[in-house]
Amino acid sequence: MSESAYYGLSEGELRELGQLYRAGLAIIAVASGAAGSGKSTLAASLAIQAPRAGLGPMVLMDAARRGGLTQWWDRRRGQKPQLSSLGGASRLADTVERLHGMGAKLIIIDTGPNMDDMVEQVLAMASLVIIPCRPERNDVFAADMTSEVAQMLGTKTVFVVSSAIRGARMSDQIAVELAKHGTVAPATLFRRPEVAQAIAKGQTVLETDPEGEAAKELEKLWEYIHGRLGKIVQLNFPG
Repeated sequence: MSESAYYGLSEGELRELGQLYRAGLAIIAVASGAAGSGKSTLAASLAIQAPRAGLGPMVLMDAARRGGLTQWWDRRRGQKPQLSSLGGASRLADTVERLHGMGAKLIIIDTGPNMDDMVEQVLAMASLVIIPCRPERNDVFAADMTSEVAQMLGTKTVFVVSSAIRGARMSDQIAVELAKHGTVAPATLFRRPEVAQAIAKGQTVLETDPEGEAAKELEKLWEYIHGRLGKIVQLNFPG
């Protein structure tokens, strides 16, 4: 992709921006060009699991215009993960720098489906981009495009099969198809009504059904992401 193809900063400027945040701070971006792929649900779930696994302080950021992650946070009762407000793409770097200075070790950023200036900067600054992908052709195309932009900016990516249906042919084939375009996480997230029900209440299935299969899938996914981050970012990750 040429530098002129970017909406805001040039490719070189985006790469330079990203290099500022590769030491001492882990930034996970959850991104995909497909609407409804489960980005906000995954971001919320990771925000609950990461501190449980000992990684923190952790801060959430919502870079999606529709604000699905913020809506989940607003519905939540009791203890909430820290959520940092974000005024726009022009304030992203300053916000991340401020959070880093305040001691944040992990920032999880939810993004919208449009590849705009905000998403480009998030992809450039991220330590790792998690790309959820449903077993649908349009999702595969959108996931591949997101991964391509991130990798051009020097950021590692991981595909996560989401909303899979056990026994469905496309669900069985999706990981093979995604592997043609990049790394696929070994944990598949299956479609389960309890996941959506928990999110609707401002919680996650990790809290409402911690012994269930959905929670085990998310724990397995975090274990993998945790390992990948430890190879990318110089942090004292708990084992």
